[in-house]
Amino acid sequence: MRAGTAPTPRLEYRYHRHRGHWNGYLADFRARLHTGDALVRITPEGARRLGVTHMGDGWAEARVPIEPIDHAHGEFLRLGADVEVMAPAELGDRIAETARTLATRYEG
Repeated sequence: MRAGTAPTPRLEYRYHRHRGHWNGYLADFRARLHTGDALVRITPEGARRLGVTHMGDGWAEARVPIEPIDHAHGEFLRLGADVEVMAPAELGDRIAETARTLATRYEG
């Protein structure tokens, strides 16, 4: 292609053919973002690692936007003992079950 020439119709067709795929992907991606909130108790260290502002020296309550439960489960587990999920109950129950499984596995 010479400098200053327009793209060929074939390239434009390829773009338009894939545009529907990307529009669907972006709509799905947006639908998965922040599907709810979690109410947590969090330490200053947990807040720092999670990227939320913590006021004070000890435990604080915070409402944190979350993605689906599966994703939030992993995000809060990585904070270990620096977070306690108070709501939603389904998320707190899953984290408690994982903690029990890990405790049993590592007891010895």
